[in-house]
Amino acid sequence: MPKITCDLPQCQVDASVLKTFKQFQLPDVNCHQPGPIDVLLGTDVFVEFELDKFWQLEEISNIKPYTREETACENHFIQTFSRDSTGRFAVKFPFRKSSNELTNLIQGYLRLPNASLSIDDDTVNTLGILWYPASYVFSFKVISLFHEGTLTKRTLLSTIAKTFDPLGWLSPITIQSKLLMQKLWKYQLQGDEIVPPDISIEWKTLSKDILFVKDFKISRYLFLDPDNQFQLHGFSDASEKAYAAVIYCRSVSNTGQIKVQLVIAKTKVAPLKTISLPRLELCGALLLSELMDFTCKAFDIPISQSHFHTDSTIVLAWIGSHASRWKIFVANRVAKIQTLSSPTQWHHVNGNENPADLATRGVSSSALFTSVWLCGPEFLYNECSFHPESSVPTLNDPVSKERCCVQSTIAANHLPNSNDLFQKYSSLSKLKHVATYCLRFVNNCRNSKDKVTGFKY
Repeated sequence: MPKITCDLPQCQVDASVLKTFKQFQLPDVNCHQPGPIDVLLGTDVFVEFELDKFWQLEEISNIKPYTREETACENHFIQTFSRDSTGRFAVKFPFRKSSNELTNLIQGYLRLPNASLSIDDDTVNTLGILWYPASYVFSFKVISLFHEGTLTKRTLLSTIAKTFDPLGWLSPITIQSKLLMQKLWKYQLQGDEIVPPDISIEWKTLSKDILFVKDFKISRYLFLDPDNQFQLHGFSDASEKAYAAVIYCRSVSNTGQIKVQLVIAKTKVAPLKTISLPRLELCGALLLSELMDFTCKAFDIPISQSHFHTDSTIVLAWIGSHASRWKIFVANRVAKIQTLSSPTQWHHVNGNENPADLATRGVSSSALFTSVWLCGPEFLYNECSFHPESSVPTLNDPVSKERCCVQSTIAANHLPNSNDLFQKYSSLSKLKHVATYCLRFVNNCRNSKDKVTGFKY
């Protein structure tokens, strides 16, 4: 210790104060003047223990007590911790890119004595969809749609609106409600009028079937790993009642594991005005292009990583040709499709492998769970995610009907010779009668008030 204390006294003291102590002999006659301490009494007792302990408690150590990871954990705790009404602390896990580290962390924690880990599986209502945090799946809250009493148009439409499906996961079921609604509008009923018996019976069947939707669960997790190969595959189809589009994501891990997951779907009912099936298929292809563009922007990936599938060879022929070759209805939609996608991205798929077919005609809840709707077609799990032989077909008769027709009128620049009239008749009297009729007709057309009758002209 180079210096234990400062000079004593710390400032100059008035010398008159020393007169108070005249009867005493001071060991330091200059004690009123600041000066260094000569001797410290009892240092052999206090310096070794008490003073050493005193300075260790008062001085700030220059050694950092935490490592970089410990500092990060401390900051993470300060930023994420919360305390509930019972006094329990809740801290978020610092997730890393590798899930193995988190697994090892949890397993190591559970090996500690008196350690417990519980994850609440309480559902969270998100945009009308139930989310289970523990199992990491989505589900639907099912409300009984059966209406006791008189079923009116207003009541039916209000009940149909209770089924909320923003991403179209239940499209094969909800399309039946849309078709029923369109059928109801054909009757042109007022809001409080009773619906016809056929619609009432159909609605009762549908309301009972939709109760099984509570067993429908779809995983929230789409990607196996950020480094995996990732593609979007879209399918479109149409029927005389509706047309639909559905998109799946396909990811391949480094070990070759393939995961296919339903992402989004959308349906539209066919217009009341009769339209040919190839044109409805084209509307479905346009719906798929727009839906794929929306999905790619949401995932922030280029649309070049997506593939389009349809079972209509006519639509593929339209998309593979220039839009100016077709009539206005087809040309406008083909031009929009070619703007959002490339003809090389379109592939042909068999009708029985097209999942969008389910959303165009509707299926029951039990049939939906066992169909290809949730997991996608089987060929997506192969190495090649589309059929290599799917190419643009040659033009056939239905395609040729949609070709843009150019009509031309050819006028003959040749007037009949006046002598031809003489060659038609061999009798002079008959020729006179014919000439008289012609001249009289011309005169009467020009002078409607002064018409000529008979053979006088």
